[in-house]
Amino acid sequence: MDGFALCRLCPLGTFQPEADHISCFPCGGGLPTEYLGATFFQDCAARVQCSPGRAYNTTTDWCICCPEGTYQPEFGKNNCVSCPGNTMTDFNGSTNLTRCKNRRCGGELRDFTGYAESPNYPGNFLANTECMWTINPPLKHRFLIVVPKIFLPIKDDCGDYLVMRKTSSSNCVTTYEICQTYEHPIAFTSRSKNL
Repeated sequence: MDGFALCRLCPLGTFQPEADHISCFPCGGGLPTEYLGATFFQDCAARVQCSPGRAYNTTTDWCICCPEGTYQPEFGKNNCVSCPGNTMTDFNGSTNLTRCKNRRCGGELRDFTGYAESPNYPGNFLANTECMWTINPPLKHRFLIVVPKIFLPIKDDCGDYLVMRKTSSSNCVTTYEICQTYEHPIAFTSRSKNL
């Protein structure tokens, strides 16, 4: 817009995501848009109808797998959707948001109450994930830990496990260790000032 001319809609095959611009971006690869005034690259129609988990690439003129950290739930799209926040997929070609898993793992608990859970709870956590939570209660206090249930796959022969120690050192004496599903609550009262 130059101050004198009226704004016009972007023509077919172009888009403009921002207001008050005098030009539109081409979709590339000769791709059309379904309507005038397209605002995003995602409005450009793919030449090939890619299946979910894939997106049309205008450079190669072919469908590509959505890379890790993205997904695409629909047919015929030219983009992959990024996983929200600090989440990631386990593999390329993910087809829905539920494949995005929380990567937040570990931390420190210092308050009077708190909780720790595996990433992506109640779903599965990423392969080869190691989480370390440090529990340091306020001065002159001990703590009570309650583990409501533990769900660990039997098929991996104790590849996944829960370990509790007085310090983060692997040389420290283990307070508690389990590598199987346990569906009854387990409670621990601390004998030390941290865990």
